[in-house]
Amino acid sequence: MIIGTQQDVTAAVLAELSRAESPRFRDIMKAAVEHLHGFVRDAKLTEAEFHQSCALIAKLGQLTTASHNEVC
Repeated sequence: MIIGTQQDVTAAVLAELSRAESPRFRDIMKAAVEHLHGFVRDAKLTEAEFHQSCALIAKLGQLTTASHNEVC
């Protein structure tokens, strides 16, 4: 698939997800992708802001311990 628009990115990800074996996983991930891609478009995130957001989530995951979950 050639990516020409932002919506094409979402369609490409959803096309890949359609190959997942678990119907429940597909449903959950479809909703997550649609919502998160919509958020990025609505907020007009720059690529730098997107990467900063991903880095923050990764850092929160690294701070998680068995008794204290920073991400959930």
